[in-house]
Amino acid sequence: GDYADVHSPPTSQVDPEEIPVCPHHGQPMRFHCGACDVCICGDCGMIGEHQGHKPVRYVADVTEERKGQVAKKVEKLETDVMQTLERSLLSVNKMSTQLTSRAKEVCNEIQHAGERSKDMVDAHVRQMIQEVKDMEETRHKVLDQQ
Repeated sequence: GDYADVHSPPTSQVDPEEIPVCPHHGQPMRFHCGACDVCICGDCGMIGEHQGHKPVRYVADVTEERKGQVAKKVEKLETDVMQTLERSLLSVNKMSTQLTSRAKEVCNEIQHAGERSKDMVDAHVRQMIQEVKDMEETRHKVLDQQ
């Protein structure tokens, strides 16, 4: 008993078929050497290379603890991913709003440029019509003098 900090059976039972066997002692590796972070059998802890190492706990308990740690890390990762996605969505929405705004500005600029061009064309048409009328009048005067 001195080798192990194990005073009660594991909190979760493991199917004996799933427990690996120690290659040195042929015993089920039901324990975990915390110093070396490896699974060991009882003989490894009492008389083998892990004698005196602490803490030694049931593999099932260490597994449950680590499942909890992994679950917390996964939860944090999911939270981080969701926050990143939310920031990205806000950024995309902002860019979409800016795009719509800029497109409206460009359309207004095109509209105004078109109106200015139309005004210039209309003025040029009026000028050409006036020139034709002036020429007509001048020619009528010439014809009237004959």
